[in-house]
Amino acid sequence: MQIVFDLPRLSLNFDVTIKQFLELLRSLEKLRLFDQGWEGLGNKLWDEESQFIEAYRAWNDQRDLSASNPAPSGEFGSAGVLSQTTAEDGNYSYYTVELRRGHEAVNGSHLVVDIGYPHPTFGLDLKLYSETIECVIHWLRPYHVSMVGSAYRMEHHALDAQRRGFGWLGWVPFELSSTQVPEAAIVEPMADGTFLASQPDFWFAGGPNKDDAAIAGAQALELRLNSLGVLPTVVELREGTWGQ
Repeated sequence: MQIVFDLPRLSLNFDVTIKQFLELLRSLEKLRLFDQGWEGLGNKLWDEESQFIEAYRAWNDQRDLSASNPAPSGEFGSAGVLSQTTAEDGNYSYYTVELRRGHEAVNGSHLVVDIGYPHPTFGLDLKLYSETIECVIHWLRPYHVSMVGSAYRMEHHALDAQRRGFGWLGWVPFELSSTQVPEAAIVEPMADGTFLASQPDFWFAGGPNKDDAAIAGAQALELRLNSLGVLPTVVELREGTWGQ
């Protein structure tokens, strides 16, 4: 399950953007979801902050030049962290947070929060994710936010592939009321936009626990949001003015 933030353009300058990323992490670590600490490329934050920065500087400079969108030397391409602790089976980080500058002509900039396992104390409480979204918005106002699993994205997305979906929950930079979106179980004002969820509880879009009713509810919500004109296409995101 991922929370995907479509972001405005990030600076090409590595030092500028890595500083911006670390500022975000300092804000996120105050939230309940991220109480398992950070590490990246083998370096723990914040005890090894300088090593973390230099490791990612080298990693960005050495990116495979055969990649479709490599970052030139000295430019920021991406950086990420994961929880210092892993889930009980030892195979999954509880979460990862990755900032990707991307290529503006292709896929733009993104922040991706990947939830690898339920929080050991708070589980999959929806408030964990609404708090995260609000924190990121105050750091850098996104164009669009959605939280959805890969099974839903690949098999149940209700719209054209070029248009952003919504999934379980997310945020749009438009003010909406519950009467406008009757398909949403939660409609709350947030940062001059609206936080919405198809239902209060987490659900599965595949596997033995697949919830067909929840899938249908999420699709109905996406169709309603699209009819209201608040879900962007990839082209509209590239223009850099969505929601303004």
